[in-house]
Amino acid sequence: MKLDPYQEKVANHEDGHAIILAGAGSGKTTCVVERVARRIESGIPARQILMTTFTNKAAMEMKERLNTRLGLPVEFDGTNQRDIMLPTVTTSHTWGKGFILKNFRFCQREINPSIMTEADAKSLLNTQCHELLDKEAIRLIPDIYNRIRNEGLDPHRENDFNAIVDIVSRNNVYEAEKALVAFQNYEDAKRQQNIIDFDDMLNLPIHAMRNYPELRMKVNDFLLDVTYDEAQDNNVAQYKLLKLIAPPDGMQSVVMIADDDQRLYGWRGAYIDGLKRFHDEYYPEAYRLENNYRSRPVIVETATAIVRNNEGRMEKNPIAVAPAGRNDHMKLYIHNTGEGMANEIVGQVKAAIDQGVPPREIAVLYRTNKMADFLQNYMFEAQIPYTIRKGNELIEATESQLMIAAARLSLNPRDQGAFVRLAEIIPGLGKKRIDKMFDSLQEGESIFDKLEELTGKAKAATDEVMAGLKELYQKGPRCLLEWTESEGFERFLEKKAEQAIKNAKSDSITDTVESRVSGYKRNLASIQKTIDYRLKNQPSNTPVDLLWANSLDVILAPPEEEYERNRVTLCTIHAAKGLEWDRVHFAGFVDGLVPLCPTAPDAPPIKPEQLNEERCATYVAITRAKTQCFIYAPKRLKLNNGQGEQIYQVSRFFAETGLTDNPEHIWHEEPVKKTGFGRPKPASNQSLRKGFGGRAKQLKEQYQSAGKQSI
Repeated sequence: MKLDPYQEKVANHEDGHAIILAGAGSGKTTCVVERVARRIESGIPARQILMTTFTNKAAMEMKERLNTRLGLPVEFDGTNQRDIMLPTVTTSHTWGKGFILKNFRFCQREINPSIMTEADAKSLLNTQCHELLDKEAIRLIPDIYNRIRNEGLDPHRENDFNAIVDIVSRNNVYEAEKALVAFQNYEDAKRQQNIIDFDDMLNLPIHAMRNYPELRMKVNDFLLDVTYDEAQDNNVAQYKLLKLIAPPDGMQSVVMIADDDQRLYGWRGAYIDGLKRFHDEYYPEAYRLENNYRSRPVIVETATAIVRNNEGRMEKNPIAVAPAGRNDHMKLYIHNTGEGMANEIVGQVKAAIDQGVPPREIAVLYRTNKMADFLQNYMFEAQIPYTIRKGNELIEATESQLMIAAARLSLNPRDQGAFVRLAEIIPGLGKKRIDKMFDSLQEGESIFDKLEELTGKAKAATDEVMAGLKELYQKGPRCLLEWTESEGFERFLEKKAEQAIKNAKSDSITDTVESRVSGYKRNLASIQKTIDYRLKNQPSNTPVDLLWANSLDVILAPPEEEYERNRVTLCTIHAAKGLEWDRVHFAGFVDGLVPLCPTAPDAPPIKPEQLNEERCATYVAITRAKTQCFIYAPKRLKLNNGQGEQIYQVSRFFAETGLTDNPEHIWHEEPVKKTGFGRPKPASNQSLRKGFGGRAKQLKEQYQSAGKQSI
């Protein structure tokens, strides 16, 4: 494996702590994988090495690369021998979940706790707040408690009380002590139901290792080498967890990898100061990976020029390794309307595909999901194959939640949120009946035990569903999709489709109950494929309850199969993290969207730290492109956000690119003139045309005559 001199230094780092500042496209994964492979070849047992990264997809890629580098069998042979020869490669949350399953009693749980979805966690928290706080406080509480959990604070730990009350008070909830009681009740309810939420995967291991020093020492003694990737987007709780499993004065070598130019999640509690704390507490050796092997010079230079304006930025100088090419493009298109922007994007994409560019090498990025709703109609009408990276939207769909609820209840018969979901396919079982049943549950009692008390129609329907669940449990999670083929589930899908059509007020002949149900079933099939993929390397003798526990990992990451097809990708900047395309179209490059901030005259100015992060988002968007990046700034745009058409200015970040004085990098749509009857018409032939902006054919002919293969 050929590494450059800077990568070689990283790969040769052995004992001792290190921090790697790794820029976009710098080959970070390649050299980190090589380093770990060399550590294993030097005699360190693979199973005593831990590598954590930001997403399950990135973790899978790292593991596959290690597998190839170490020359291990490609196909799984039904045993766990290959996994013994590979390190643990995972996310912090998935590692934490595994810790909880192994040490459930230290985490105040019983065997086989189930994972709540985000929606069910919010519902349970609101229930605990209902009798203690007013409506406005309840509205604010989920976000506030999320911040508290991101800090790794424990509402049952006396030393954390003041910090929790302070966070609550600073967020305009004036009965902070009552909020603390609500948080304690929420934690108690989860314990009683043997369930965990997303934040518990970090917080329960933190609390367990803090409360039981012998458990912490066991972890410390076992781990010899820790790689901590994407540190710029990790929160305080993740840093606390790192210090517990691999303390600064411990025997482990800790390698932190970060790029403060690519931080995106400050709004979700990401802790950029963690990089500085690591530097101060671990005294690491520092490495820089500044060569960009992905993008052409004009792209790297433009993105870097923007992010250099960030206050407190760690000094680095990204350099494009590839030479400038004749087809390289970095261009701003300024349109009068959102329609003009959409037609331009479609025209550019259509012409590129006609010239032989694979659709999978093209992406349309944007800052907010509302832009996808606006653009996809144009893509559809142009018959461009596309897919929208939905993130957790697929998991949050009601049919998906219902399918996952079956998995949760199969694993844990005390999961009340899962049972409430399943009640949607049980006729005669209403909210009052369910509440009464839950109120009478004793500590540790199964929901199934209470079902015997039901009578009439609800009893018969519930017995049928529960019998199906018991059969499903024995068959295992690979049969989850088969379970959704029941008559009750089919009725649920049809009712959902009917209601969706009614709400949409659709008169399209193609928008039918059958077509919508077919779409719902594709979602369910996608989830089943993801579960199957996660279970494919499980040894043949894996207990069925462990299979069910591992199947719930689907809650932690959206299915990926749909994204691998040969289609143009539409996605937010955040969903594009870690991905790359040959051509990137960046839609909505206007103040208000980029940076995302209020634009009303009386609106408060965006905070400096938020502005820094918005520059990082722009940097990430532009550096997803290998050869061409087109950015679009419509002067008027109407998104489906209830605000009507808005007037916009080109993003303030464009003034930071250094491209403003070069006409090669800017295209203006000419102003629209009005006729004597007040009807607008184009000012010249350069203005907006119908179809694909009138530019698909024009662009195609232009590049054919110039002898170019693509745009």
